[in-house]
Amino acid sequence: MLTQFAFGHDAQGRNIGPSYSCIAVSRTADPVGAGWCVVDFKWSESIFYDYPKLGVWGDYYVLTGIGFGAVDKKPRDQQIGLLERQPLLDCEAGSTPRAARLTTDPYPIWLPADIDGRTAVGLEDLPLVVGFADDHEYDPAAPPDKLVFGRVRPDFDRGTAVLELDALDDEVAPFDSNLCGGGFYCIPVDFGFKLDALPDRLMNRAAFRRFDGSDALVLTHTVDVDGRDRAGVRWYELRREDGRWRIANQGTFAPSDGNARWLGSAAMDAEGNLAVVYAVSGPDTYPSVRYAARRPGDPPGKLSLGEGTLIEGGGVQLSPFGRWGDYGSLTVDPLDDCTFWYTGQYYPSTSLESWATKVVRFRLPGCPA
Repeated sequence: MLTQFAFGHDAQGRNIGPSYSCIAVSRTADPVGAGWCVVDFKWSESIFYDYPKLGVWGDYYVLTGIGFGAVDKKPRDQQIGLLERQPLLDCEAGSTPRAARLTTDPYPIWLPADIDGRTAVGLEDLPLVVGFADDHEYDPAAPPDKLVFGRVRPDFDRGTAVLELDALDDEVAPFDSNLCGGGFYCIPVDFGFKLDALPDRLMNRAAFRRFDGSDALVLTHTVDVDGRDRAGVRWYELRREDGRWRIANQGTFAPSDGNARWLGSAAMDAEGNLAVVYAVSGPDTYPSVRYAARRPGDPPGKLSLGEGTLIEGGGVQLSPFGRWGDYGSLTVDPLDDCTFWYTGQYYPSTSLESWATKVVRFRLPGCPA
């Protein structure tokens, strides 16, 4: 499955509508075999919807996108969209998936849950989206730091949807997601321009898994760990039993080596091992990709298996554009339900914008499938 956004420009080169997410699903298990079934999801005729994220949930594809003004480039609103999944899987002539959508406020920034594992969810399980509220900046009226949940109820006949909000019963450990005053350029880089911390949203993915007797959801976002704009990875393992979410584990991973760690992506294998992959950079460290992990019975709040390197950066980005690596994603192989796959960005050598994509895989001890 592939997705890419598309949008128009005005005479000044500013991003405007119409704005789309283009989605393609391979007709068979061989992506270079029998071709692809494609569809476009139209966000807006006049507003540019950026930062699209996609989740697979039962009979639905779930999309989220942030609407930005073409002139001030500030968030205006968000859209959550649902597409019927089966027509794209069938890929028959004239079989077009129906769509449903709703518009919400700019914050919290929603991320769709995406399913791992072999246990399916049914129609009674409405698609799940999740975000966070930080009492430091992004939602001044919010109570103390919290995670927020929503269920999306579609009406495909009308093309609309309703967001049913829910809150987490447990307390979230306090955090400060306001790095560098919300500025784009915050992460230190050796001999290069600073990079965007992107601390105002959950990172890709919101990985959902159904175990016997409980559901699990793992999340990450970037926080200020010392009040001095040093970035660390906040991670959560949530469990749902009897219809209510609770925090099974949470922690902030930030070893005291002076480096920033940010842009985390988390997932859980069939045995409940949790892995978190993230970017790392510092005054003496080229932007690189590392990971840390824990087993189900490890001490709470700790990624006890320690830190390893997946991609060692060989240089920096000389372009002053501060974005780097935030579309990285950690997933679990559906064939063995144990192998983690990560796709991420790195620089083999210093250049203006000649970054490369690395695909790596690893397993954690204790997953015998």
